[in-house]
Amino acid sequence: MWNNSVILAGYLVRKPEVKTVTITGETEKRNVCNFVIGVNTGHDEGSFFKCAAWGRTADYVAKYGDKGSFITVEGELKAHSYQKDDIQVTSYDIQVKTCHVAAVSTRGKTNVNEHGE
Repeated sequence: MWNNSVILAGYLVRKPEVKTVTITGETEKRNVCNFVIGVNTGHDEGSFFKCAAWGRTADYVAKYGDKGSFITVEGELKAHSYQKDDIQVTSYDIQVKTCHVAAVSTRGKTNVNEHGE
């Protein structure tokens, strides 16, 4: 386990979006699935978290996830940075880089995890 770890359980706000991308410096293409989880904070309000899953995990979320599906994810928090006018900029748009999805549940059916366990 690493120090930068987060576990979230909530509902998919919309249908996950999957793309096939080529990573800089690599020749092989990989799938990335972007999705947003709405989490109830218990105080009549919620928080929303952008998530990205890669590879087999991306395929699993894209296959079983749908708007309103309950999902549990484990991952790490990532802040984005980019170059603008030769200045390094760090965005405070935080995203969860998803490493493991424990369950996606839709309409009474639970698909346990991306490893079929």
